[in-house]
Order: sequence, then C-alpha cells, then structure tokens
Amino acid sequence: MLCALALLVLVWSEASATVTVLDQRALTLDSGQLSVLEDPGNAMDLAAVMQAYAAGDFIPIPAGLSAGYSDSAFWISARVLRPADAAPFWALMAQPSYLDQVDAYWLQHGRLVAHWAAGDMQRDTQHDLHPRLHLVGGELPTGELQLLVRLKTTSTSILLLQLIPQEKLAAVLDSRVFSEGFFIGLLVVILLINLLNGFWLRKSIFLYFVAYEAGLISVVLLASGLIESWFVSVDSVTANKWMQYALVINGFLAFVFFYRLLSFVSRYRRLIASLFMCGIGLVALALFMVLQERFTQGMAYASWGLMVLPPLVILPLALQWRVFDSEQIARVSGFLVFSLLVVANALYVSGLIPMSRYSIMIAPLLILSCQLILHFVLMFSVRKSERVLAQTLLEARQAEDQASLERQTRKMHETFTAMFSHEVRTPLAIIDSAAQSLLRLEDKADARRQRELRVQRLRDAVKRIGDLLQISIMRNRFDPAGDEASIGHDYDLLALTEKLIDSFPALQQERIRFNTSLSELELHTSIPEELLGVVLRNLLDNALKYSPSLFPVQVYIAREEGGVCWAVRDFGPGLSEHVRKHMFDRYFRANEGAQVPGLGLGLYIVNELVWRYALKLDVDSGTEGTRIACYILDAEEGDNA
Repeated sequence: MLCALALLVLVWSEASATVTVLDQRALTLDSGQLSVLEDPGNAMDLAAVMQAYAAGDFIPIPAGLSAGYSDSAFWISARVLRPADAAPFWALMAQPSYLDQVDAYWLQHGRLVAHWAAGDMQRDTQHDLHPRLHLVGGELPTGELQLLVRLKTTSTSILLLQLIPQEKLAAVLDSRVFSEGFFIGLLVVILLINLLNGFWLRKSIFLYFVAYEAGLISVVLLASGLIESWFVSVDSVTANKWMQYALVINGFLAFVFFYRLLSFVSRYRRLIASLFMCGIGLVALALFMVLQERFTQGMAYASWGLMVLPPLVILPLALQWRVFDSEQIARVSGFLVFSLLVVANALYVSGLIPMSRYSIMIAPLLILSCQLILHFVLMFSVRKSERVLAQTLLEARQAEDQASLERQTRKMHETFTAMFSHEVRTPLAIIDSAAQSLLRLEDKADARRQRELRVQRLRDAVKRIGDLLQISIMRNRFDPAGDEASIGHDYDLLALTEKLIDSFPALQQERIRFNTSLSELELHTSIPEELLGVVLRNLLDNALKYSPSLFPVQVYIAREEGGVCWAVRDFGPGLSEHVRKHMFDRYFRANEGAQVPGLGLGLYIVNELVWRYALKLDVDSGTEGTRIACYILDAEEGDNA
C-alpha cells in the first residue's frame, strides 16, 4: 500500500493538463486533462478563479478530482478544442450521484459563453437533460474553450467528468438507468431472499443481514435521487440530510451484523468483540458530528477507522485459522473479502485512490459483491449448521435407540431374574416337603416305597432347578433379537402339559382336569420348550391359586389354523375391571389380604414372554369363572406375519 501511495504521488506531481479534442466519442476526463484549485473559504468567484489560473495556481492532476472529505470548494480546469466537423451539441455528466452543486463555466478568449448547473441542491431548467442524473448540456462554439467546473458538496469531494456528443447521449442514458435499476433490483431480491430465509430457517443472523441490506438500499435510493422523484414533498436539503443519517446508521448495522457473523467461540473472542465495539463507538462519533452539522469531519474519522479496524479484526482470526471448522472458515473468508473491499472503498472516498472511470466502480462493486458474497456465506454456514444439526439429531436418535435397547435388555434380565426366582420356589418347596416326609417315613410299613417316591420327587425338583440354571446360562435364547429367536423349536405340547401337571403337588393335581383324545401334538414354534413351560405353568398355577379349593381347573388344547390354542379355565368368582386392567402388572396381586402365597410375578412373567415371542393371550372372565387362552403360532406362520 505504501508503494502504491508513493507511485501515486510521483504520477500526480508529474501530471500536466492536456487539451481535450471533441470528436464523435464520449470522453472521460481522467487521463491528465484536468488541473485543480482548492477554495477553502468557498469565497472565490469566476473572475478570481480566472486570475488564479492565469497566475498558475492550478495544480495538474492525473485523473478526476479525488480530495476526500473536505468542507472546501474545488475548481477544476480543462482545455477543450471543438473542431468545426464535431457535433455542436455536447453534454457534461458529473459523477458520482451524491454531488450537491456542480457549476460548469465555458469560456472562449476570456469571455463566458455558457453556464451549466447540476447537482442535488440546484437545478438548471434550461440545460438539464435528466431529472435525477447530474447531466446538463447545450451547444458549444467551435475552437478552443476553457472549462472551469466548481464543486461544492457536503459529502465526499470526488468528481469525474464526462463529455458526451448528442448522438451518444441516448445510449449513455439507457446504460446508466439500466445499471442503476439492475443494481437496486438485485439488492432488493437479495434482501427478500434473506428475509424469507430468516423466517423459514428461523436463523436470526439472516435478520441482521436483512437490516444491514435495508439500510444499504436506503442509502442508494437517497444518493441516486429516487426518493425525491418518488416523493415530491421531499426537497433536496431534506433528502441530503436523510442520506447522511442513513449512511451512519448503515455503518452501525454493518458492525452489528459482522459482529454477529463472527461471534462464534474462539481464543480471541473478547479482543474481536472489543474491536467491533470500537467500530460502533466510531459510528456513534460520526452520528454526533452529523447532528452538529459536521458530516465531512465525522465521515473522515469513520473512513480512517474503516481502513484500520478490519485488518485488526482479521489478524486474530488469521492466527486461529487452523482450528476453525469449515463453517467458521466460510464466515471468516466472507469477512476477509468484505474487509478488503471496504478498505479499498475507504481509500477511494478519502482521496487516496485516484478518481477514474475504473475507480468509480469500486463503490457499486463493493456493495454488490459484498451482498452476494455474504449471502452465499450465510447460506453455506446455515447449510453446514443444518448438516451438523442433522448429524447430531441422528446421533441423538441412535443414542436414544441404544438407551432403549439397554433398557429393554435390562428389563429382560430383570424379567428373567424374576422368572428364575419365581420358578425356583416350586422345586425348592418340593425338596423341603419331600425332605420332611422322608423324616417321617421311618415308622411306616411301606416306607421303602414312599421313600422311593419322595427321592424321585427330589430328583425331579433338582432337575427343574438345573433346567432353570441352564436357561440362565443360555440367555440369548431368551432374547428374541438373538439368533436363537429365528430358529424353530420342535416338541410335543401334550407331553409338556402332562409334565407340567405332574410337577404340581398331589392335592393340586387332583383338581386339574385334562382330557384329550390326541396321542401327541407336535409343535414347531419360535419359543423354546422351557420358556413355554414357564408360561403354561404360571397360567395353571394362577388358576389353582385364585379359584376355590373344592372346584376343578380345566385345561384345554385345540389345534387351530396356523397354530395351537392352550387354555386353562377356573370356576372362581371372575375378575373385576380393576383386576383385568392390572393383572399383568409387576407385583400386582388381585387380593393383597388373601392367604395366597406369591409375589405378584407370575402373570407379569407370562405377559413378558408372550410379548417377546409374539404369542397371544385372551382373557375371558365372568361370574362363572375365568378362561385364559394362550395362542401359539407355528414358526412359519409367525415369520409370514
């Protein structure tokens, strides 16, 4: 940057005003055709300026006027030659669009031949060629002419002059109006897209960006004079004051938006926040100066701040570049591009970059490119956040599924433990009863026969405990999600039922009525024989416990389409609505005060096994008793279902 400034000073010092020959082309006076004189007191008239020109007080400049923020008036001189064969009618266009007063004096042989006035603060009805653009024109005499242009503005003292022949005027006007409309229209479209994105995606950062864009569009509309043309009640002075306020407020919105853009957690977050607070303080100072009618001084301070603050913010961000993720890199990259363009624009409006047909495009390109860059940075950032959020939700769902599986597994183990403890009580009771009987058999005549029966019952009970221990070792057979759950098991349901009945005490066996004409009933089902035995034994045990001791309990088996129905019926008083609703709950007992042994686990275990192995229970209860049927599907039918 220092080298560029040194080169600029060198070129400036060596520039000399040249004569501009009018032909059939549109000419831009930015190639050494101009010289300049500053009028600090804004007191020089045309005669005084002509004397200063004759005295050599005008300084040649290599491009257009680029004096930055200044309260001075500036006079620009150019020598123009209009040949006899050139078009007589010429127009003078002054840029940029926010100029207050531009007076063009045409002199020939020291005599004033034409005076054209343009700018936001004045109108020349005789020579004005467009209601908004600083475009004035008229016929010029042949020969050499001197053009003296006076610029007085409350904003940036930069000026680019263009001479346009009449035949080129329509094309220049169309191009200028089209570019303005396209530029403003594109800004409005970007604003609407981001407004919709803000509401649709519910991301507040889009709303910060929309506020910044709205302020920017307000500045453009006020600077281009569109507000005055739309609202005839707004005069030039009021529109100019509004533009000053809008420019300062837009600076505040820009700092707020970029602070929000870079407000992710980082090592130098406090430093970055402090720098943005300094920028907001600088904007507050500029606003105070606008209120004090010192806009140019306030904007001069703000411009110098914009040259310094963005690089200071970029420095701590660059030191953390390697630790940023892709979303953070996108945000920092967007701010980096914006900072470079902001610094270039600050150099331009401050007069450190020459005014030319190329540099005048810095401001609109800055605005347009920044909007597009920031729009796509925001979209990338949001999409990245959505992908991260989607991945997080997926991981959360997976974790939830895993937790659910763990809960199910824990419940399964709890059920198994409850089943084991519940089932082992019966063989232990048999062992205890048989042991007591053995102690009392010594005095009986048939002691040997009774001892053999008791010993056999002891062996059967021990075998039952061994079977339960075997089930505990092979727990995957208890989990229907395991490999064993998909394997069919073959066994005889009649033999299983008779075996279950024989396991009950003699008094209970006498109550059980089981008659069938079948000799065997082979099953091919998904539930192992041991676990189906647990289901059927608990149903039979529950019927024996909760029905009167003098009444029988009936067991039915029937082959049905797709499987077998195994049912047990008692002749008790029936189940109340409350009992039917909670009979399969853990630790629930129909009558806590009844002298019925148990822990309330039998039907709970039945329900768990029925659910896990896709069996089906049907409860039918009335005043004449209760019937509970268990439907056991063939393995193939269960698979097809």
